[in-house]
Amino acid sequence: MAAFIKQATSTQSPDGTLGGAAVTGIAVTGHGSTTTQSSAISSASDADEKSARWFGFENVVGARVAAPRLKLSWATDGSAAAADDGVGGNGESSAQFIIEYSLNAGSSWNSVVTDDASISSPPGGGPDTFDNDNSADIALPLSQDISQVQVRVDYLTDASAAGGPGNSGVASVVATISGIQVEVTTQDSSPVILW
Repeated sequence: MAAFIKQATSTQSPDGTLGGAAVTGIAVTGHGSTTTQSSAISSASDADEKSARWFGFENVVGARVAAPRLKLSWATDGSAAAADDGVGGNGESSAQFIIEYSLNAGSSWNSVVTDDASISSPPGGGPDTFDNDNSADIALPLSQDISQVQVRVDYLTDASAAGGPGNSGVASVVATISGIQVEVTTQDSSPVILW
């Protein structure tokens, strides 16, 4: 058997269909630590987004002996906090971290992970948080056209406040993506011996 590891040959940040701003240090296997943050005080609102996409995986010639596998890892934490002045104002915020993959060049998407945090004040409390360091090993269809595989990430934060300066909302997502690759195993070609 022969094993092949294919990485993306193209990247895009921000993602052309999601928008927002660019991630930090994008490479063919992921990106560096990226922070997306929104904050609002008094009568204000703020929404922020960062996104990226990986594509251009090359096909492998040969009879496959196992399902191709899409692999990647991530480390993320997010938080959402809000406060109010107790005299009729309010604050709220939300944070979301999303990784998806496509098998048809972006026509449709499948979820790898979605983490979110949200809070409003009053009643307040919190903050609401998530902390997720993990990896995925996804079996693709045996006959999958590897050139049609894509991966994208989307980080969204939102904050708003109404009333006096004692009302606020703040949200953030910090994330790193690494090891994006497709692994393909094929049968070795056997020599033909003519007697």
